[in-house]
Amino acid sequence: MAQYEKLITDIVGNVGGIDNISSATHCFTRLRLILRDPARADKDALEGLAKVLKVVEANGQTQVVIGNEASAVYDEMVETYPTIAGGSVDEVIEEDEEQGPAWQRVLNIIASVFTPTIPALAGAGVIKGLLVLLATTGVLANTTGTYQILNAAADAVFYFMPIILAYTAAKVFKCDAVISMTIGAALVYPSLVTFMAENEAITFLGIPVINTTYGSSVIPTILAVWAYSYLERALNRVIPAIMKSVVAPMISLIVMVPLTLLVFGPFGNYTSVAVGNFFQMITSFSPLLAGAFFGGVYSILVMFGMHRALVPIGINEVSAYGSTTLWAFTGPSNFSQAGAAFGTFLRLKDKEMRSVALSAALTALFGITEPALYGVNLKYKRPMIAVVIAGAVGGAIAGVGGARAYAVAIPSILTLPTFFGEGFAAFCIAIVVAFFGAAALAFILGPDENVR
Repeated sequence: MAQYEKLITDIVGNVGGIDNISSATHCFTRLRLILRDPARADKDALEGLAKVLKVVEANGQTQVVIGNEASAVYDEMVETYPTIAGGSVDEVIEEDEEQGPAWQRVLNIIASVFTPTIPALAGAGVIKGLLVLLATTGVLANTTGTYQILNAAADAVFYFMPIILAYTAAKVFKCDAVISMTIGAALVYPSLVTFMAENEAITFLGIPVINTTYGSSVIPTILAVWAYSYLERALNRVIPAIMKSVVAPMISLIVMVPLTLLVFGPFGNYTSVAVGNFFQMITSFSPLLAGAFFGGVYSILVMFGMHRALVPIGINEVSAYGSTTLWAFTGPSNFSQAGAAFGTFLRLKDKEMRSVALSAALTALFGITEPALYGVNLKYKRPMIAVVIAGAVGGAIAGVGGARAYAVAIPSILTLPTFFGEGFAAFCIAIVVAFFGAAALAFILGPDENVR
């Protein structure tokens, strides 16, 4: 018997059967199911399963929160039911026009494109933070081969972001991944980058090309792959099968690479700058209020699975400005989740739930907050008050102290080096206040132990 066979059977049965699942994906802690008829799912029965912490209906998805085992459960599920694996959000939208409003579809696409990149981004961010720390303290000079090799490991994922996002976007938009990656690679092709840097004005067939760089860029690649997906489908309809494998890729590259440099690239970069400037304007108007807002509301965004929509903003900030306040503001929320779970652990009488609460608190300290959120804080209701208040206070402290993340990171104990630099002391104070403040508030308020 497979490890999760019963759990998977129960989940599939309680969402209306395998024929009701259009597609399944996952993140660190959730199975993300797109159902053909969400009304057929029995939410109460799902939440009654032993390993299911919560069921969230958001962004057109039925999200089954499992915790750290979500990835393993997903892998076993798609082995059993391979037809549901990696379904495209865009494809499901075409099948079901009643799925949800446009903003839900956009959030689905953002989550699907960026979620696979988060582990690599987070790992590279930690390395980057450690290198800054080692160089600043004089332990490792930036002129050594060791530093340069580790720096390449940290920077590669950011510099070649167009190629990586081209791959994940191709999965979402259901088009050829290698052609998509080639389009993304053209944006960072060394000879072209050098040529554009050395010439003030260049043209393509007499049409001016806006001179800019695309390393670490986000929006241009996604737009280009989205457009390519339509071109690919059109070419596949009109090109004879015997010629398709050569002619379709040739036409795709001839059309899409120049089109990306002429249209999607500049538009994407201008959009990125506009988004960055808007975020900078908001956060600089009152760092205290901005920090309090993001620190307080972040846990609510996580509840509905909407926090992934912030990832492109953070990546764009780091790319454009070398740092971002976003994760400095939201970081205390993660620690307040851990603190509230710990405070609840101290008050609970049930031995089994005390163990769950303590485990969830430790997991949240390492950046995975869903077990604490769904398994403890939301379950017992009152601890969530502590989470929001302490997260807002911690975010405000981070804002006033000028805390920033200097690389992409999931705020946790492991990623603290990412925040090393201006405002680091303020960030440390913010997360300590968030953790112990939430623990104290959760302990004082006490859990609602009538909940089962």
